[in-house]
Amino acid sequence: MVNLVAVITLANGAVFARAEERVREYCEVEVYRDKDYRGGYDDHQNITDRIAAEDVEAANNMRARLSSLDRGRITHSPELQERLAATRDVELGEVEGSRWKEVKSGLGLLFSSFLSLPGTTLAQCTTVLHLKRPHLIPVLDPHVVRFMTGNDFGNSFSKGELLQMALECLDSARADLVSNRTQFSELRSNLADLPTPLSGVRLHGILCWTQENWVNRADIAGPYGVAGKSLNQRVAPPAAVSASQAGESEPAGEIRNIREFRQVKLRAEGVIVTTGSKPPRAHRALCRELSEERFTEAVVFNEGKKGRYYLRSALAEAVRDFQAVACMKCRPERPVIGRE
Repeated sequence: MVNLVAVITLANGAVFARAEERVREYCEVEVYRDKDYRGGYDDHQNITDRIAAEDVEAANNMRARLSSLDRGRITHSPELQERLAATRDVELGEVEGSRWKEVKSGLGLLFSSFLSLPGTTLAQCTTVLHLKRPHLIPVLDPHVVRFMTGNDFGNSFSKGELLQMALECLDSARADLVSNRTQFSELRSNLADLPTPLSGVRLHGILCWTQENWVNRADIAGPYGVAGKSLNQRVAPPAAVSASQAGESEPAGEIRNIREFRQVKLRAEGVIVTTGSKPPRAHRALCRELSEERFTEAVVFNEGKKGRYYLRSALAEAVRDFQAVACMKCRPERPVIGRE
């Protein structure tokens, strides 16, 4: 039975009305399993001051893809081992503001030591280090980083840029955990029946990963099933009404700034009507035609003079209110498989 956890709202606008359901579905369709399966990617946490061969193997069970050569470099790096030993496993969301600068500085040195090893990535670095410090260090794979920073690993980044992104993600994750402290505490309590305890930082990472991969990218096929039942996380959706119903001269539901635009995209529900063409176009919220650059140019720079953006809950309402036609690229008239 899934118990109700208060709504979790992240700083970038993502809202999770049923976070426990989301985490449980993640565990059902994504977690690593073997003959000794105990229920989670994190079932080989090892809070010691040295990274051993078994720690690298555990990270590979979490898709780190580290070779035997990588393993040797990691386990035989005196600098990396020394900086790990200097890092205590404390709850990221419990680090007081006065201490955070010092803790983050130490984490920067730790990450820098790992990333200085030839061929290593930020995902590999944080996967190994998460298992060593599971309450402090999140797993920053490309999906999580993309969700939290907007940066896509398809681009080429230097080690310094990767380190900067990692520190930015730490700041964001800590802020989310602090602002939702009660909610994450309740979530951990409700998930106490899982064979492997999940820390607050891990729960935060799972929410970010699933939102980016399952919702934003619509990649819902996992190694052990297909995600679907936890995807609709919207809270009390506003009723989409026509201008006549609202008693207004202009249509209701206008998306007026970049924050509102990002929130609509994160929810990945309903259709967005753009009025910059004749007739207006109705798009799925995740349509690639709806980029932040185009929105900013039309709404922010040109103040809507070359077209405005409106949210409607379904294509039928877009047609009713705007006489809109469906976008030929995202085809909003087609059903979405696996959302409910």
